[in-house]
Amino acid sequence: MRRSLIFTAGIAFTALALALAARSTGSPAFAPAHSDPVRLAFSSDFDLPYLVTRGGSFYSPTGSGHTREAIEAQVHDVYVDAQRTIWAATSAGLYTRADAGEWTLTEDVPPITAIDLMHGFTFTFGPGGLVRGHDGDWGRLALPQPDQPADQFVMLRSHDHVLLNGGLYLTPDMGLSWRLLESDTPARLIWPNGDGDLLAVTDADIQLWNVGDGAWRTFAPLPPGAVVEAIRTLGDRVYALADGQVWEFAAGAWQPIEPRGRFTAIETRRNRELYVADAQGRRIWWTGDGNTWESAGFSLP
Repeated sequence: MRRSLIFTAGIAFTALALALAARSTGSPAFAPAHSDPVRLAFSSDFDLPYLVTRGGSFYSPTGSGHTREAIEAQVHDVYVDAQRTIWAATSAGLYTRADAGEWTLTEDVPPITAIDLMHGFTFTFGPGGLVRGHDGDWGRLALPQPDQPADQFVMLRSHDHVLLNGGLYLTPDMGLSWRLLESDTPARLIWPNGDGDLLAVTDADIQLWNVGDGAWRTFAPLPPGAVVEAIRTLGDRVYALADGQVWEFAAGAWQPIEPRGRFTAIETRRNRELYVADAQGRRIWWTGDGNTWESAGFSLP
């Protein structure tokens, strides 16, 4: 979710959060930069990911580095499908490029901030609401709470999907109908765990909703002194990006990952590898088991 804060309150809150993070990790607080990678996407052609920066630029891997894509809009999110078509969520709407072709702008999609592809459907999220595309036909879906942001949409092991839209809503039919998933504490972030159940980050802790029995339980406390920006899973391990640090939850406790840096992005690749971007060291780190890490440098022209 993306939220704005009153300016003076935002400064005080951010300063406190960064100070706590620095004390808990031993790393100095950092200021966000426009060149920070904040989104990662993957194709089968390259080991290194596609990068979207905080400033809205988009870079494709070339095999020996990255090259900036000439899109005349701010890029917020990217998805690369199995046919190597690139889908870019931008301030102008949806741009697509098939393999090495030209970028084209889809006329029926408003400005968007996030995109996902599931079961042959394309979902775009943004100020204009939730839009679903299939075989070239696009239509706006009715949101449960139209006045609330909706940009997190995940699939569970039941093949139902959950939308975060001012509350949690289940859909069995790819967004045509919604059912409220009741919970005691509002969620800020959602992601499926390794078993396909639902993880929900709240302001107090991380909750787990079991698909089988429909019950909530406390899964973990929040990482120490940090505001969680994203969570991902690799097997039975859970990873949280918070204030420049990536934390791993395993064996009942949070620990910072072994690579050190100022991390600004985290993503899984085919649910078999975890990738993180170190904006300070200009390196991409990845692991297949959470124990052994490899890395490669990146340079953004």
